[in-house]
Amino acid sequence: MPEQIAVASLVIAAGLAGVALGAAGHCVAHMAPMAFDRLDYQRADSLVRRVLKGALPLVAMVSGAAALLAFAGGSWGGGIMLLLASGGIMIARYALNPLPKRPRTPGARRRNSRARIAALRVVAMLMVLFPAALMSLAFGF
Repeated sequence: MPEQIAVASLVIAAGLAGVALGAAGHCVAHMAPMAFDRLDYQRADSLVRRVLKGALPLVAMVSGAAALLAFAGGSWGGGIMLLLASGGIMIARYALNPLPKRPRTPGARRRNSRARIAALRVVAMLMVLFPAALMSLAFGF
């Protein structure tokens, strides 16, 4: 019976890792280029920001849940990779709204396009961990 529970947790963890991979891929590879293709720069930037601020915490939670299930199933390699991906995605989310270094003057505009670009690049780099974790979960490592 414990062997069946371990296998079931690995299967569920693999499914959750696939969901996290698909959601991160949709945000990075589909939604961001489509927004800049169809909208003007300011609206596309605000749309990408809002979508990333809303979606990345959910992707990180799904990835964290998959990591917990991977650890419960005995796949240490897959769990560590999923935890790294979850933490990195949360760091990318918090890069979108850094703490202000100095008080801003009223009405002054702040350009954060570098933070958005950095967040998209970090998520794109971390997407490599999801297929590696899926392979690790499939082989039980």
